[in-house]
Amino acid sequence: MSLDHDEVASRTTIGIPLYRSAEFVERISDNIASFIDHGYEIIVSDRHGYDDTLELLNHRYSGSDGVRFVDEQDELSWIEHYNALFHLSSREYVCIVPHDDEFMEPAVRALARALDKNPDAVLAFGGSCPISKSGVELPWHTTRFLQDTYPTNADRALGFFADFSGRGVPFHGLFRKQLLKEHEIRLRKVKDHVFSDLGFVFECLLVGSAVEVEDLMIRKHGHETNISAAWGTTTASQIFSLWVLMSRTLRRSSEFSGAGLRHQLVLLWHTVRSFLRFSPTGRWVSAPYRFLKRSFRH
Repeated sequence: MSLDHDEVASRTTIGIPLYRSAEFVERISDNIASFIDHGYEIIVSDRHGYDDTLELLNHRYSGSDGVRFVDEQDELSWIEHYNALFHLSSREYVCIVPHDDEFMEPAVRALARALDKNPDAVLAFGGSCPISKSGVELPWHTTRFLQDTYPTNADRALGFFADFSGRGVPFHGLFRKQLLKEHEIRLRKVKDHVFSDLGFVFECLLVGSAVEVEDLMIRKHGHETNISAAWGTTTASQIFSLWVLMSRTLRRSSEFSGAGLRHQLVLLWHTVRSFLRFSPTGRWVSAPYRFLKRSFRH
């Protein structure tokens, strides 16, 4: 089926979570402006009220059809805020647009077309083009695991987890709301709230497939107030907290994902690999092996 802008819009919610967003108000406004004339449901939400960003945007767009403003001071964490936006969305597809991203209507339209062509998919996503604090484009992040085929949903989810780099990219995509609701998929707490997005995508892939839209890039800007900037160095406890979450998710999904003991062992192996590669403790533990490996090469 060929989709025009209005048909895509009538089935899609755009959620925009605010948090100390004053420096990004023009970027947020540009994102809203790209959606507003097509009939998207747009939910702009601030759960802290630390600045007047919501008030400024409300002044600009309060008379526009489909735009809702949520002004609460319940001080939700970022994962609770995202979950609230997923819950508030009322349409078939939902996308969360962070306040510091350049995420315009044509990108969402392309993702919606991909979901329409793949009715078993729970999400569609493109690549991510990071922009440094000085405005320089960094190497693109993308994930190519989805080009492979897997015998079960559990195998596909573990294929996603196999390579640590680029795994956060699918989270910045478009999701099929009904599948999230049916399977009670939500962002879940892990240590320091680090990697909750990876756990979310992992849980999605246990339910359905994902579609990667090639040549689609979301521009993500780096700055001191990025959520991820506050996480600092990845720790062993954060990685193993994610393993606990994913292991429980595998057990809970076994009836429809095909997950079994083999998948639990593969998950543990990937977790150990991530620990050895990305945590300071893991790199220290694996240092003798890496030294011997380099020695034999020479």
